[in-house]
Amino acid sequence: MNKTPLNFIIAGQDTNNFLSPYIDDIKTCNDCTLILRYINDNELNYLIQNIDFILIPYENISQSGVVELAIYCRKPMLLSNIPIFMDLIYKYPSFGYVLNYDEYDSFFDVIKSISQNVSSSYYYSASDIERYHNMELFDDFIERFKDKLKD
Repeated sequence: MNKTPLNFIIAGQDTNNFLSPYIDDIKTCNDCTLILRYINDNELNYLIQNIDFILIPYENISQSGVVELAIYCRKPMLLSNIPIFMDLIYKYPSFGYVLNYDEYDSFFDVIKSISQNVSSSYYYSASDIERYHNMELFDDFIERFKDKLKD
């Protein structure tokens, strides 16, 4: 079985200094890149175009443009097991995985499995995308709107 090499890019502001205790370890990891600062639009576009997965290890969430960006760009997500993410993956299973980051063995087993079986055809099924965007409802609205304009 071919193993896909893994590269981890940790990007964004670490306003809560969550990574502070791990910075030396991350810097010595050959497969890790650390960009701890504001990411501008050009950098973000580059990162999104060149990644296979987006890891979102939030402990809580009030809003996140990262999730919407991942969905828009159809990048599979590795999400923490907070209720809103669990609900998202329950409804749209092809969008990624929910992981328990506290169970390190389980977390790394999933990462290893994914690295050995990367197949973009599995992620973002047409039915999940359609349900997520509720395209049928939107199309119906547009048709009725156009009909009203004709009246």
